Amino acid sequence: MDVFGTVSAAIALALKLESMAEGLAADLNDAKHFGSTLEKARLQAQLETDRMRDMRVLLFDVSDEKNVIPGVTFLNFDGRTQLALLNLLRHFSDLLALNYKIVDERYGAAEPSVSMILNTSISFESFQQASWAKRLRWGFRDKKKFEKILQELQSWNDRLFSRIQISLVRMAVRGDIHADVSSSSAIVATGHTFLDNSPEAGRLGLDNDTKMLQLASGGESGFLAQLRDDGLKDMISRRGSNMGKGSWTTADIDRQMVLLEYKEFLPDLQNNPAVASERRVEQLANMLHSKKSERYHMLSCRGFYVEQQQFVLVFDIPENNRNHSISTLYQDFEQRRKPSLGDRFNMAKTLAASISQLFAVGWVHKSFRSGNILYFTDPVKKQEPQWLNPYILGLEYARPATETSSRRVERHEIEDNIYRHPEQWGMPTTSFSILHDVYALGVVLLEIGLWKQARTISKSGFSRVMSGFPVKDKLESWASDLKLGSAMGRRYQEIVLKCLQGDFGEFRGTPKEQEVEFLERFNTEVVNVLDDIVQTL
Repeated sequence: MDVFGTVSAAIALALKLESMAEGLAADLNDAKHFGSTLEKARLQAQLETDRMRDMRVLLFDVSDEKNVIPGVTFLNFDGRTQLALLNLLRHFSDLLALNYKIVDERYGAAEPSVSMILNTSISFESFQQASWAKRLRWGFRDKKKFEKILQELQSWNDRLFSRIQISLVRMAVRGDIHADVSSSSAIVATGHTFLDNSPEAGRLGLDNDTKMLQLASGGESGFLAQLRDDGLKDMISRRGSNMGKGSWTTADIDRQMVLLEYKEFLPDLQNNPAVASERRVEQLANMLHSKKSERYHMLSCRGFYVEQQQFVLVFDIPENNRNHSISTLYQDFEQRRKPSLGDRFNMAKTLAASISQLFAVGWVHKSFRSGNILYFTDPVKKQEPQWLNPYILGLEYARPATETSSRRVERHEIEDNIYRHPEQWGMPTTSFSILHDVYALGVVLLEIGLWKQARTISKSGFSRVMSGFPVKDKLESWASDLKLGSAMGRRYQEIVLKCLQGDFGEFRGTPKEQEVEFLERFNTEVVNVLDDIVQTL
């Protein structure tokens, strides 16, 4: 199939899926058996329908510019990505058609076959104008079936978005347009400007993702808002007495709870931070300050100030959590409370997806551990922590392309080192890589599966270990143990081992192409597999 045939097929599938989603939302208007949850269900269905439509328009809509072909954005992708998107759309369409009866009121079954969709002799206009698309409806029978459909719709929307996000933001920031299509000036021009002018990109959050990648790629040379505000220190009226694991505490500003995160720096002779260090923190604060989708699971940074050889970042607390208590996942392992098996799988998926979001916009965490994963709890209602809505804290402020680490003091605390790849123990001499973050994720996933702190795996708490390699071997041994497999299943066990071992295969091409291929494999082999497990619960 030539590239334009691929576009035609992809457009047809996207329109088909959008019609199915619209049918689901429309049927809810007459669904009497949903009771008090009808409005919420209708809203969720409409949100997912709108999201699917925005992605379809972004990828395939016809441009008003002369000589620009339909599907121009899609054509900017390399052939491998185009086929991956086509297969994703086709798989989702076939899955829904197989599992959920889609009927036409007058004519019965009315969906085109895959062979018809892939027939390049049929133009995509015929699919756009086909009357069947407006007459499909969903054949669901009960609330449980609807919820399953909606869960799958959200899941596949997430997967489609992850696929296009990686390429689109790089296309907009770096001009990563594939050589096979770069000869078309209209395509190249559109590839550089479409995210800035697209309302669909704005609703999907891709414009903000682009800004975050700009900060990661070129933030040091400009684009930074001045977020240092030493006046914030004088506005603080109360500080929490119990600072979390040496890095954060709560406080009040204008009678509203905020979170303060502390980051050490090595002072100069005047006791001030080095210019380069402050620039890095400014860069990090800008990233954390920028508007972000909830999929990142990060608090918004108001600004920062300097105090006692530390940068202090000030984070706003979401309004509905301002009177809640805060605990870390590390602390929760010590409590008797234990989330359900389903909640633990959801926790794992959410954390893996959040890390994937950082990777997608060119950032790494560099200090990912259970002590930097926060949960809010309503003390009045005495509920369990909000297991499915974590907030990730503790990003280091040096990028791997410019520094090995922002740590200025060599530390040997096993509570921190156990999450670090052996190459990053102490004062690291090798540059930080994405795989080092993936290793830390593997340690946290092991903790969630066993529901215990990683350091307690060893009877001695690894207190006498001075090298990371024996620790890594011990963690891999526990990940291979029957106890984890019996608790969480074989697929979860394989994910933990994959993360600890960095086993994602070999990559070819340029460094940029290898980066994109790794992100796609990570989503496919880690995030999507965890999502598949959740879908089967």
